[in-house]
Amino acid sequence: MEYRFYRLIFHARQLKSVKITNCEVYEMKAAFPKAIASIITAAVVGISNPVLAEASKKEQPSEKQADYGLVFFNSTASDITLTVTASQCMYDTGPSSFVVKAYKTWDVKLSDKNSGLSCWNGWKNVMWSLSTGGTLEWRHEIQASSWSTQIKGDAKSATCDNVDCLYPNSVGNDNTTPINIVL
Repeated sequence: MEYRFYRLIFHARQLKSVKITNCEVYEMKAAFPKAIASIITAAVVGISNPVLAEASKKEQPSEKQADYGLVFFNSTASDITLTVTASQCMYDTGPSSFVVKAYKTWDVKLSDKNSGLSCWNGWKNVMWSLSTGGTLEWRHEIQASSWSTQIKGDAKSATCDNVDCLYPNSVGNDNTTPINIVL
């Protein structure tokens, strides 16, 4: 390959309209290895980038934040107070404390965080203590290479995308369908 480079310089000098000085030849020789390295790097990155991009699409949400709508329904004759006790990788956990009146619903919006070393593709959760003495957890994590949502704790039922997501079940959730939790 280097032979072709020198041959190109020789032919350029033979043309009467092109003048190449010895200094320019020296600069071209110095730039040649860098140019080859750049071409090789571009070829390798160009080949691997589509593969990496396709793999990363399957592993991460399309944004660094996703919103989730939770609808709590109190199926008991007594009001239930939920208080946030812990969270992991969340921008917004909803109100720190709220009351779901007897036989009524309460809507909560959650926003997760998918950036930073500990949160990138890591599990996200919000835990609540219940005034009835139990606990409840919303959890979003990667299982079998796709994102899924699960509700754990003292709930009578939970559906995500109209599919049972009460522990031990979990469901892929598109974050637009409300997650319905019956207390």
